[in-house]
Amino acid sequence: MSTRGRKSDYLILLVLAIVSGACILAMVAWGWGRREGPPGPPIPSTRTADPAGTLACYRLFQRLGIPARRSDLPLLSDTLGDFDVLFVLDPLFPLRLGERTAIGQWVRDGGVLVCTAGVPVAGGEAGARRDGCGRGPDGLPDWCRARPERDAVVTQIPRGSSELPLARDVRTIALTGSHVLEIEKWAKTPDLGPAEALLADTAGVRVAARASGEGAAIFLADSSVFGNATIGQADNAIVVANLAAYALARARGTRVGFDEHHFGARGGGAREVLGPMLLTTSGGWAVLAATVAGLLFLAYRGRRFGVRRSPGPVRRRSKMEFVQSVAATFRSAGANRVALRLIFTWFREQCAGLVGLPESSPSAAIADRLARRTGAPPDRYDRVFRQCGQALGGRRLSPRRLARLLKALAEMEAEIVDGHPRGD
Repeated sequence: MSTRGRKSDYLILLVLAIVSGACILAMVAWGWGRREGPPGPPIPSTRTADPAGTLACYRLFQRLGIPARRSDLPLLSDTLGDFDVLFVLDPLFPLRLGERTAIGQWVRDGGVLVCTAGVPVAGGEAGARRDGCGRGPDGLPDWCRARPERDAVVTQIPRGSSELPLARDVRTIALTGSHVLEIEKWAKTPDLGPAEALLADTAGVRVAARASGEGAAIFLADSSVFGNATIGQADNAIVVANLAAYALARARGTRVGFDEHHFGARGGGAREVLGPMLLTTSGGWAVLAATVAGLLFLAYRGRRFGVRRSPGPVRRRSKMEFVQSVAATFRSAGANRVALRLIFTWFREQCAGLVGLPESSPSAAIADRLARRTGAPPDRYDRVFRQCGQALGGRRLSPRRLARLLKALAEMEAEIVDGHPRGD
């Protein structure tokens, strides 16, 4: 390659490095700006250790021997059939009409749903009145109201409420929200039965239940009692254990599930996890840019320079040369007949195998097959075979005659194996 060609190669590499570096910096800056955006809403997911997550509650269930599992699929009939108790806590994505219909039928068939107040459970028609209530400006039912004076405090369980199902061994509860359930405003609907208070403090009712067919729906004023930051405060862990025991007592089985699909889960596979990371984070964009730069460099290094030329013929070392080197030892000792017998026997066996004949075949048959294979005159190879046979049957073999016969055998091998004409 010329000096000018090498200089152009370096120029191409320099331009490629500059473009790749600029792309990486731009993508990193773009991803960093997106990462520094405002934080999203708290997610009560069982997969996160954030303060709003419910991983501690999930592990508490496992320590209590409750067979809890996560559900990453839409809440349809085939998914709901795997659970007897289902927790749907503050979903980020609303339940669709088909899911609400399936949940309503699942509850009537004996399932127990534990959900926050804003989750419609009866299903069957679109709108906000299917759960027997209207909606306020904050999107919550009109029977779930916030009381600002009771925000984020530890409240006592009054003596009159200590006999409720979830108040056993509970003296105080710690909540980060201020909502209470005004169950007296619950409208009577054919889908849900009358309200039953399960837990109340000095602020009001926090947990209530309504029967539906053979099952029940348990409503929570808010889900902060399950949060990682609050489950260890006051008597929250006891409340959670009492709620699990109450739900299992009303259910038809012991299979407990936590909804993760409505937090954005789609099965938790590597493609679903790595895809958003590569496309929405600065590190992901840097990896993509480096990968593209590497592929471009490989494509650049793999291209051809100049006019394509066919490779020249390669002269392979003949196998006969190795046999002759062994026979040279015999010739130096004057054993010319032994050297010819060694070489000729090996060469005849190779020719017989090449044309598909047994080693015991007559030399004339082998020579005829070789001639048809190479297009040589029919008697050419037979003459060489007959001369070697006569030399082995004679009394004396001179070194000059041995050299002449070995040359003829080497020429035959070049024609038969390598395809070189005589004299090459």
